[in-house]
Amino acid sequence: MFINFNWPKIRPFIQASGGITLRIPKNLNRESILQAIKEVDKDGFPPDRQSRKWDVLYENNKYPPKYLISLANKFLNGVELSPKKFSGGPEANEFLKNLRFTIVSKTEKEKNRRLELWKKIGGDEATDVSPKVLRKFGIYGGFQGIWVDKVPTQKFSDSGKGITVSFLHTGKHYPDDLSDDGLIYHYPKTNRKGQKDLNEINASKEAYECGLPIFIILPGKNSDKTRCVKLGWIIDWSDEEQLFLVSFSDNDLPNLKPKSKDDPFKLTDSKKGKKQITTSRPNQTRFRFDVLKRSGSKCSVCDIKIKELLFAAHVRDKKADGSDDERNGLILCWNHHTAFDSYLFGIDPKNLKIIPQNNHVKLSSLGITVNVLTPEKEPPHPKALEWKWKKFKNSGSK
Repeated sequence: MFINFNWPKIRPFIQASGGITLRIPKNLNRESILQAIKEVDKDGFPPDRQSRKWDVLYENNKYPPKYLISLANKFLNGVELSPKKFSGGPEANEFLKNLRFTIVSKTEKEKNRRLELWKKIGGDEATDVSPKVLRKFGIYGGFQGIWVDKVPTQKFSDSGKGITVSFLHTGKHYPDDLSDDGLIYHYPKTNRKGQKDLNEINASKEAYECGLPIFIILPGKNSDKTRCVKLGWIIDWSDEEQLFLVSFSDNDLPNLKPKSKDDPFKLTDSKKGKKQITTSRPNQTRFRFDVLKRSGSKCSVCDIKIKELLFAAHVRDKKADGSDDERNGLILCWNHHTAFDSYLFGIDPKNLKIIPQNNHVKLSSLGITVNVLTPEKEPPHPKALEWKWKKFKNSGSK
């Protein structure tokens, strides 16, 4: 089965937060991959380098994608690239696809099986499904948050322990992480025996690597005895923040715009002359995830670290056509998000000092515990801070 990828092009830089990474040397080219193919034709490949999920199809022969990249590096850079140095799955596939190679999926049958199950339970109308039906179809089978059905997926799993089928999201612990376009799902922290939490996390990452959709189990729309089900695709994660990002889509992985650390900063989103609708923002889940991943899970002006109390604030807000670029974001608690939007304090872009609107008001009276902006990781882009600082000064500060 040939695959027409809608994969997002993975960010070609190392993400310190432990999410999706790509470290394939930029100088690898089609000719070096062809050299690798010739060597495999001659000498074969080690059994432990067999791909469980994907193959490169070339002249009716199949080759493990990651091993080809490792070998190609030997011809151009003098050493076989360790498989631990770069990610397989969509990352390696996208790289090879850009070099005009055809990628063949070994998991297409499982993907189609899940899409058929999605239709059987009602698709978009699956708002009140009986738990018995979900168990019958193997969509969900227990009380844990992550359901892994080992039987149909263990042959594709690197660990042999199966691949995630569904996430249970009750909304009791992190209600603000669900929106119309997706879900930020928190890693399990149950401390069960046998490293079950870690196994479920890895099984979920493999769903991404295999290009498999997962079912998101939510409370029923009209009854607490039924379940609402959405079809989602894991598109990113952060080991440091212990979060998965899931995007909802009925048929295939959403065609997301590629992101790169080197992308030009975009302060505004709107088209000239059009008003922004702020009641429903289709990218709000992605924005929150990206800002948490970039800035960390702590209020940038106080000591609050409880995720339920943290918000991804737009520096240039949506009412002013502010973009959903994560560099236009800042993690703040509820109180300081409100105070920031109300210009009760400002942030000097030159030195990141926090300045109260009224010079006679102490920062401590606003609950601010630092004199300089202190995100756990990176501050917002200087252009965003400059825009906000100008608005702050015009609001009446001295």
